[in-house]
Amino acid sequence: MSNPIVVLPFSLTVQWIHPSYRDLVIDELSQDQSLRLRFLQMANLEGIKLALSQAGGAKGERHLPLLKDATSWAAIRSRCVELVKVSTPDKIAALLRVLRSAVVDAGPDPKEMICRIISDCCEQARAKWDQQKTLLTEAQLHEFFDASILSDTLPVAPAIAPSWMNAYGEVKSSMADRSTPLDGVAFLEWTRLTALIGENEPRYLRQLGFPRNYVGDLEQLLQIVKQESAFEFDSDDADEILEEAERMLLLVQALNVLD
Repeated sequence: MSNPIVVLPFSLTVQWIHPSYRDLVIDELSQDQSLRLRFLQMANLEGIKLALSQAGGAKGERHLPLLKDATSWAAIRSRCVELVKVSTPDKIAALLRVLRSAVVDAGPDPKEMICRIISDCCEQARAKWDQQKTLLTEAQLHEFFDASILSDTLPVAPAIAPSWMNAYGEVKSSMADRSTPLDGVAFLEWTRLTALIGENEPRYLRQLGFPRNYVGDLEQLLQIVKQESAFEFDSDDADEILEEAERMLLLVQALNVLD
């Protein structure tokens, strides 16, 4: 039988040929420590998912088969941190989501180990994002905050100001350009980001004096939405009608977040 694992030296990852090889790969790796460690040291996100898989096997009796000893745990911990160093914010958020999901069904000892990995990954992500002044979306920050609360010692949050000010700037630009409709995507992103920060890092909003110092902008925003909702959209193009309906839905969702 051909080897179902493909090693890619140029990217230092292990990837799959076909999902049907899953159980065969797990059986092979779980029985060979050298191969197992090599796999964990080179795994991409799919490999991390495999290593953290639970209730696998024909009868669902297999739990964390690739993490059988302290050496294996050390290998996956190191690999997860390395992936954070080289990954985009979306990929980092996906990794944190995988780790967070693995905690749910883990026993006490594995749960403790996974939470340590989460803590390391959150700290590495924060350091990387702060150094690079990365603009983060609400979804990316949401994953960070949800994962971080699983750590015994709460990781320091990433610098929030660049992301919030960028999202706010997008809304302000859309408000200023009255030749085009209000950007529903930007409006919803900003409101969701503001709500997320209010829940997890309210000190930043207090520092801004939000909403007190932004009453004028908020009133203008509400006035624009009111005017646009009263506008009778005139088009026979089905795509244009659908696009406008979706935009109005985004505005409604954003207003609900602000409420």
